[in-house]
Amino acid sequence: MSAMLGAVLASINNYFAGDPVRGRWAVAGGEVSPASGQALALEGGQWCIIAGSALNDGLHRQGAGGLADEEFEGTVTPLRIPRDLLGLVAEIEAWQDAQDAAAGPYASESFGGYSYSRATDPATGLPMTWEAAFRSRLNRWRKL
Repeated sequence: MSAMLGAVLASINNYFAGDPVRGRWAVAGGEVSPASGQALALEGGQWCIIAGSALNDGLHRQGAGGLADEEFEGTVTPLRIPRDLLGLVAEIEAWQDAQDAAAGPYASESFGGYSYSRATDPATGLPMTWEAAFRSRLNRWRKL
C-alpha cells in the first residue's frame, strides 16, 4: 500500500502532515525511534515521512517494520491520513490490479467476431488511469 498511498498523496498534493520532529533517530528491528530524547507521538499503524536518512527516507507505517537499521539526524513527520482516504486507496489498488490484469498493448482491437476495448479518459482519449477514474472521489482532500 505504501507505493500507491504515496502516489495518491502526491496527486492530491496533501500529505496530512503534522509537525515535523527534528532530532537524532535510531532505526532498529525495522522501526524508527528517538535516539536523543525528543518525543515522537506515533501510534502503531500511523503513517509518517522520514527525511534525512541515508537508507530509509520516504513514507513509512509505524509497526510495519521493513526499515534498515541505522542512526541518522533528520526529521520524522507524523501524518494524519483520514481512514476514509486509506479505504479509498485500497479500492484504487484493487482497481489498478484489475486494470493491469486485463491490460493489453492497445486501447481497442477487433478481429473476426472478437472485439476488445479499454475504458478511456474522456479528457485525453487515452486509456483510463486511476487518477482519472477516482478524481471526483479524491477531490474532497485535494489541496491546490
